[in-house]
Amino acid sequence: MRSTLYRDGLVVGRTLVRCLTQSGAAGHAPRPTTQRAEIENIRGRLSFAEGYSRWTEDDWSRVLFSDETHFYLGHHGREYVQRPYGAALDPKYTLKDERPPSSEQKKISLWGCICADGLGHAELYEGTLNAARYQSILFLNLRKSAHTFWPKGQWWFQQDNWTVHTAGTSQAWFHNHGIDLIEWPAWSPDLNPIEELWNDLKRRVYKRHPQTMEQLECFVREEWAATDLDFIQHICRNMSRRLQLVIENQGHKIPY
Repeated sequence: MRSTLYRDGLVVGRTLVRCLTQSGAAGHAPRPTTQRAEIENIRGRLSFAEGYSRWTEDDWSRVLFSDETHFYLGHHGREYVQRPYGAALDPKYTLKDERPPSSEQKKISLWGCICADGLGHAELYEGTLNAARYQSILFLNLRKSAHTFWPKGQWWFQQDNWTVHTAGTSQAWFHNHGIDLIEWPAWSPDLNPIEELWNDLKRRVYKRHPQTMEQLECFVREEWAATDLDFIQHICRNMSRRLQLVIENQGHKIPY
């Protein structure tokens, strides 16, 4: 049986393939779409950084940054151990269980928003977040937060490109409530200052070693309220520096 190959959706015989190769149309493995998407993301990040490079610190101080994060019962963050040099693999100094949180592990999720002037409202929720539930959270918390900080004047809302955020019904909700969105680049948690808050908040919550879901929820609420406002102001007011780093790094990721 004569072997066949597929090219451009057609069955191609070996003789024809040889002719195509000799004429300069050699066969190549297709480039992965993930590589193309990564290039587009980098371009989008660079375009975003350049487009907002003229924004001042005061402009960024009128932005509500938002996101969701998760807290797992029984997860206590990164652990450290004192060990002699060269003893990294000694069982006495290794983790007994390095598995990440499983889908069965109990968790609670938090939506929150912050700005240079302080903490906005936040809401704990359980289970899966869909567009309708997201809009309910926004209805109860978003405009209330904005009006606390800016009773009058322009302000903007930041969210990432998760499908729950960008769903048609969510976009209609923003339009109907007159909320101006920042066109955030895809795959850019390093640009969102609230990511630094999540790291700090989780460290404080897990340090208290909650043993029950009630404790976990209580500790999240208490530590959210206890957040250092000077820290919040600092991370929200350094957006111009973040954008400059993205430009210097040609759109690639930056440390945060």
